[in-house]
Amino acid sequence: MEKDIWGREPMKLYEKVGKEISRSSSNPMLSEEGQMIQDLFVLFYKGKPDIRGKGELLYEGEWINYGSKLYRVNTLLTLNKLKELVIKELNVREKDFLVSGVKADPRIL
Repeated sequence: MEKDIWGREPMKLYEKVGKEISRSSSNPMLSEEGQMIQDLFVLFYKGKPDIRGKGELLYEGEWINYGSKLYRVNTLLTLNKLKELVIKELNVREKDFLVSGVKADPRIL
């Protein structure tokens, strides 16, 4: 794979970037302050942009690389707030991507 214009290697599969959320010791889907952590997918229909230089996106959650079109995001933002932030920070149109919830399999909880 080619390096980007800043000389960085492409993100590895399942590589995590962004601000780590301090989690409750009794429930990993709650922050230490008791806020619900949203578990979301952000799918870019024509290939995803590299978010490593997008400070506000990185500040608002944990982003995990899930391949050429998809990020998994844990954030304290609502789905709609994350969608608005993606549009603002990446200068994309709403029709270019999808934000959806991740349904957890009860066998892994």
